[in-house]
Amino acid sequence: MTRLLVAAAVAGIALALPLASPASARVMYAVTLTGSVQAQLVDRESLEAPEDCSNGDATAVRRFSASAQLRSQPGPVPLGAHSGLVFRARLVHPSAAASIETSGSWETKFGALDPRGICTFVPSSKELRCSIRPAALGGPGAALALWLDYRGSEVSYTGRRLVSCGGMGEATESATLMPYFEESGGYRVGLRRAAFDQLRVGESISASGSDSHHWGDGSHLTGTDKLTYRIRVKRVR
Repeated sequence: MTRLLVAAAVAGIALALPLASPASARVMYAVTLTGSVQAQLVDRESLEAPEDCSNGDATAVRRFSASAQLRSQPGPVPLGAHSGLVFRARLVHPSAAASIETSGSWETKFGALDPRGICTFVPSSKELRCSIRPAALGGPGAALALWLDYRGSEVSYTGRRLVSCGGMGEATESATLMPYFEESGGYRVGLRRAAFDQLRVGESISASGSDSHHWGDGSHLTGTDKLTYRIRVKRVR
């Protein structure tokens, strides 16, 4: 009789306990990233002369540079599609500057008149206005992704451009921090997927170093961007 009463009590306790939901049992990780990003770009464009002028060697040179420190935001994240950990990071002490300078000369076509002096090239220099995404400076921060692959892991920015500068012409999409290029993708980081797969709750893997891209279109556009990092991934659930 006593055994029956104890069994009934244990069964009642078991029924009273809530069942674990799939979400509460989900494996979660914390990504900690510190470091810095920087980018430089130069775009050289030949300027076409007005109709009554002979083409000379007039050019416009657009320059862009930006830098910032990275500081990841705390919070557990799941391993998402395509083996990605999407986490948040803020830009600390960011700076961005851009300019356009024109130089060169044109000549009046043979037999043509130039009473208004339109063929007289006037060099110019102008600072361009740049803006940084407000969400990357405060609040949740910018959305970054750590892609874990057995061939190598990468960190990339997943949202819209972090920095925008007006007047950059064809180089507008490239003139930003953490740009995305199909041929280079993100920044390679020294985390091994095999070590990540073996993590238990409370364990972590880490790496530090730098990665950079040197790119251009082979003619007038050249640029470099670089990530210096220290990254850690800890399994928290």
